[in-house]
Amino acid sequence: MYRRILVPLDGSALAENVVPYARLLGRALKASIELLRVTEPVPPEVGDILKGQYPHEIAAGLQHQARQYLDKLTPSASRGGIKVTCQVVEGSPAEVIVKAAEAQPDTLVAMSTHGRSGVTRWVLGSVT
Repeated sequence: MYRRILVPLDGSALAENVVPYARLLGRALKASIELLRVTEPVPPEVGDILKGQYPHEIAAGLQHQARQYLDKLTPSASRGGIKVTCQVVEGSPAEVIVKAAEAQPDTLVAMSTHGRSGVTRWVLGSVT
């Protein structure tokens, strides 16, 4: 049986649509919920040293924003007394999600799709 529901979120309203379903599943399964937000690494060329914008500072800002985003969703996810934890990780979204799911064998991954179809899905792909 599942003891943890991993909910990867990309910051979009579409991704957030899975939260109420995860909460219902969590209540039914007596499972905790882990909200996960993956930030991609900031390439060195993004920074502008002359303006004092260093890549590591930009990455820290992105991580801070991601944490605030998850903190905003936590009250909604925890309704009904469900234990909710949040994690922000830098890396490739697909790799981080798989690694996080494998870290605990009794994990259910709940995520929504990008909503792409046809040629757009074929060209752009999807983490889902």
